[in-house]
Amino acid sequence: ATQDTAAPTGSITTISPSSGAIRVGNTVTLTIAAGADETGLILAGTINGVTGTNVRAGGVVGTYYIDYVIVNGNPDVSSGTLTASLTLTDSAGNISPAITSVPVNTLVIDSTRPTLSTVTISSNNINSLSRAKVGDLVTLRLTSNEAIQTTPSVTFASGGSAVAGTVIYV
Repeated sequence: ATQDTAAPTGSITTISPSSGAIRVGNTVTLTIAAGADETGLILAGTINGVTGTNVRAGGVVGTYYIDYVIVNGNPDVSSGTLTASLTLTDSAGNISPAITSVPVNTLVIDSTRPTLSTVTISSNNINSLSRAKVGDLVTLRLTSNEAIQTTPSVTFASGGSAVAGTVIYV
């Protein structure tokens, strides 16, 4: 019987997405090509210092995928600096050298949710700024530790039911 003593090899061939800015809840997928189109390998490791998930073989022989799901508190990543440290293990237990070369990219990861230090609500009711009636303007003020990039979703309710009206974002 022939003993397998050769460690598998591989390289990261693609990163998806490879550009733009992504945030908490988004997923980055790395594609790994095994040397010699080897099959039956076990892929493991970290992306951005976090253990990869959803490891799977691809539709092309010797292709594997691993995901990194961004959660609040993971390290932020500036353009082109995403890191990875992956290994491939064959059925004989041979482990590849660390696969760390990430393809050129301009991906930016913001993995810190903004925090609101001040939240106030008031109205222009002439009798009380803490009360409102039909026709009054209700103002919700938020102070965030960073610029808010997307328009917040705001629903006003009274007695558990949504209040109809127009929301103006300033």
